[in-house]
Amino acid sequence: MQHKFHKPVVLVPIVLLLFGFSLHFAFGFIPVQTLKFPVNFIIGLELIIMIPVLFFLFKNNIFIRYLYSGHAAISAISLFTVLVAVMAIFPQNVDAHHGLHRFLGTNHLLYTWYFNLSVLYLLLSLGMITVKRMVKFKFSDLGFYANHLGLWIIIASGFLGQADKVEYSMQIPEGETVWYAQDKQGNLIELDLAIELLNFNIEYYQPKIAAYNAEGEIIASEIHEISQNSTILIEKTKISIIKLINHAWPSGDSILQVIGVPGTINAAKIQFNGETHWISNESSMFPPVFCELPDEKTLKLLSKEPKQYSSEIKLYTKSGHSGESHRIEVNKPLKFDAMAIYQSSYYLDTKHSQPVSVLSIVEDPWLPVVYSGIFLLLLGAVCIMFSKMKSTKA
Repeated sequence: MQHKFHKPVVLVPIVLLLFGFSLHFAFGFIPVQTLKFPVNFIIGLELIIMIPVLFFLFKNNIFIRYLYSGHAAISAISLFTVLVAVMAIFPQNVDAHHGLHRFLGTNHLLYTWYFNLSVLYLLLSLGMITVKRMVKFKFSDLGFYANHLGLWIIIASGFLGQADKVEYSMQIPEGETVWYAQDKQGNLIELDLAIELLNFNIEYYQPKIAAYNAEGEIIASEIHEISQNSTILIEKTKISIIKLINHAWPSGDSILQVIGVPGTINAAKIQFNGETHWISNESSMFPPVFCELPDEKTLKLLSKEPKQYSSEIKLYTKSGHSGESHRIEVNKPLKFDAMAIYQSSYYLDTKHSQPVSVLSIVEDPWLPVVYSGIFLLLLGAVCIMFSKMKSTKA
């Protein structure tokens, strides 16, 4: 049986893209700052009211009939998915160097007219389908209602809440308290909170040793993780690791182990061909030390690779967090109210020989709305699962 080809499934996304590109070329990016609360709230409210009104007043209109059809859903989801894939491929919120990316705005896709039109198309289609199904209300369809309403809320709140979402970068030297941060434009902003960095912790992977050729290029097959009292074979040369110091501090002819001091290095005492050598990697305080191998090759200790790092902080806010202690790790942010504090990066302040933790503070007041949509989505999945189990038993 052959299915009839529905031209709007392809034509509508093409028309929306062309119209969106035209608006983008004519006006540039959407001025997101103008869509802050309460403007975005009013737009969301208008969508909630407009969708059922359009359905009940014009449900026999050819365009409205198309919007609540399965073909529109497939078309809208396909367009949205393609644009999200483009967003995943190209880095976002960075200045594009390639002319085509600047021309199309692919590095700031969230703020382009064509992406926002695709979101609007998806919201209208999803909303119309949900309203159509709810007209003939059935308790057996609760899973469908919760699923579709949850998805609608997630997309709508994520779409409308972008204007209210703010992100700051806070740089805190160890032992100091900071109450200001930088926005994306580099402006200093005084915040309603202060963070004291009690301690910055960092763990490193085991040191690695590598051989370099005469041109100074690393030999990929000759990179080895080392440990004390171990033996490795590099370029047919047997090398014994006699001593390994992970927190080394060169002092004259001696190499000391110093814990908790910034700028330390890894140092290894090695032996090959009856000779003993010290080699070390580099840091902001010390240059590298390496030794020569036969055949004009060089043996070096590679730079330390951070395994994980975290910040132990005290948080002070006007909303009641007074000197509370917290630990922030990569992928383990501190969440409170509508804010989340992430461990972004770190660096060493060579002038004062102290580590500086870089934290990202993200405030998203629409996040609770997104969570409510996720809850409905999960509830819908559970309802559908129990409904299928019941029908199977019957």
